[in-house]
Amino acid sequence: MSFFIRDESAAFESALVCEKGGRERNEDYAAYRETKNGGFYALCDGLGGHRGGDEASKTAAEAFLKSITDAKNVSSESVAEAADFAQNTLLEKFGGKQQPGVLSPRTTGAFLVLSGDKAFVCNIGDSRVYHMSGGKIEFVTNDHSVAYLSYLSGEIEYGDIRTSPDQNRLIRSMGDNEKYNPEYADPIEIKSGDAFLLCSDGFWEYVTEQDMEKTLNASKTPSRWLAKMLRIHAANTKGIKDNDNFSAITVFVN
Repeated sequence: MSFFIRDESAAFESALVCEKGGRERNEDYAAYRETKNGGFYALCDGLGGHRGGDEASKTAAEAFLKSITDAKNVSSESVAEAADFAQNTLLEKFGGKQQPGVLSPRTTGAFLVLSGDKAFVCNIGDSRVYHMSGGKIEFVTNDHSVAYLSYLSGEIEYGDIRTSPDQNRLIRSMGDNEKYNPEYADPIEIKSGDAFLLCSDGFWEYVTEQDMEKTLNASKTPSRWLAKMLRIHAANTKGIKDNDNFSAITVFVN
């Protein structure tokens, strides 16, 4: 599921995909709003096995966007407040305590806010935000997973996170009091020609960082960049019957 709103006066241009892949239902949700005041992006991946993962991802994304677009000023503080508002909205709607035999709805969160010459990034879980400058990846969020901890400890290489059996074991998520611990990047200075990619694990598992850079450098619009990456995703998931939901938002800074 997804939605987007774009004002022609916005300084950013974007493209979005959100598909169920080989699964019966889509628990990913991606959305954005671009106005003369900035660009606001949210991508969430409901946790498989938790009832209402699709509702959790939609609720978190829309709550974050509502809070940040209603804020009087965009800052690190207002981004944090928007993430907390999304978390509290989830708790109010679903409750944050696990009932016997029932897992409460939870979700990852990848949030990007562009305002003026600054980018603000927040993430929880293993949905990622990439910043590209000069055609190269300059920044990518940390995953909050057991597999990423194995990478940090030197047990596996970065690229092995994609195939690790622990890749889906998250240590942080939204909708859970104990596991809610968002990570905030330092504000990023942006300039014309920069690009961003938000994506769920069902996307980055099959599209490598090398693929991202190569396709970006061969694309003049975010739509073309996304289309090229989707062709790679399709080729790498061919023959896989139950590949995960996948979603992505590509953003160009004009």
